[in-house]
Amino acid sequence: MRSRQQRSDAAQRQFAMLDAVVANLTCACLAPPQGDSRLAVFLRVQGQAQTRYSRKIFRNLSEALTALQKAGWIGLQPGSKKTGLTTIIFPLESFQERLRAAGATLDDIEQEEPETIILTRKEWGFADNPTMPGSTRWERRSTQSDYRDTGKTKKLRAEVARINRHLRTADIRFTGDEPVDTSKRVLRRYFTQPLGDNKPRFDLGGRLFGGWWQSLKRHQRRFIRIDGEPIADLDFKSLFPRLALLGMGHPQPEDGIDLYAVPGLEGHRDGVKAAVATLLFNDGPKRGLPAEVAAKLPAGWSIRRIRDTIHDHHPSLADCFERGLGLHLMWKESCILVYAALALNERGITALGMHDGIMVAASRADEAIAIMEKTAELHVLARLPVVRKELKGEET
Repeated sequence: MRSRQQRSDAAQRQFAMLDAVVANLTCACLAPPQGDSRLAVFLRVQGQAQTRYSRKIFRNLSEALTALQKAGWIGLQPGSKKTGLTTIIFPLESFQERLRAAGATLDDIEQEEPETIILTRKEWGFADNPTMPGSTRWERRSTQSDYRDTGKTKKLRAEVARINRHLRTADIRFTGDEPVDTSKRVLRRYFTQPLGDNKPRFDLGGRLFGGWWQSLKRHQRRFIRIDGEPIADLDFKSLFPRLALLGMGHPQPEDGIDLYAVPGLEGHRDGVKAAVATLLFNDGPKRGLPAEVAAKLPAGWSIRRIRDTIHDHHPSLADCFERGLGLHLMWKESCILVYAALALNERGITALGMHDGIMVAASRADEAIAIMEKTAELHVLARLPVVRKELKGEET
């Protein structure tokens, strides 16, 4: 009798695993992220310990993927622990034909709630090279770190669960022409464990990820609908540098001051914002800017020139640079946004969190601004102004 039950349990796990793989392949076909229907699959090494991020149903995932490949449903590019290449799977035409025949849509897919409090750490190793598909490069990569639950982690998880419960039944839609999987609304909170620190900690990082609206390009946000309404995109003004000033004991600038306004870089606010973030994360003087930051700035703007110009224009802000404050500021920022989302949900307002702001239904904008500013003041004991951003592509 016990053996029969074990076989039944194994069959259920096998079915659940195949169901999950097919669901992910379906999403990849119907709403491929950035037009790419390939999926990265992380296969557990034989004998590797289970962690809180592991799912028991995926114990024999490698064999299941091989079976799907032999059946002609998927293509498979094997990964390698030695080289750091990740296993890649992608749907073949036969799989897509079955989807079309079944009339499958994204409404047929449900997302299970995984572990929502993720602790990551940076370590050196091989990782996929995005500039040269099929190759790897030696770099610091992010890995998930296991931890034991405490009262704090349980509280953090309960807060995210409350936000996710609201999002699960919220009327959130995308009306643009591009395919968007609006079922992706289970948020997870990611914390960072510093290199060399073996004790789990949850006061660095902490941003929320996983919402479909977070991956939209700016011009696509005008197609979001909450409760049938267009959205209001609400943003804490210059939040990162304002939190840095607070942390260093400097007075807050007036509400109208834009800390990203730098003489000579008018029209390059995104570049200034990225450069300021870099300087706040740096734990000492660095020779240059990251390539992706430099690309947003005019030629001739070195990290030293930016630092010196900001020092002349915002000397208190420059005092916060190169002290390694970034991850702690990110934690402060994420706490404000989590508490603001919870407060908005309690008032029946659906809140779509970004990293430094929240999107709400347009008719609730004024109410939401007041709640966001009050929540921030309760958390940091200082006023942090909220502004309504113009939606890109919106008629004025």
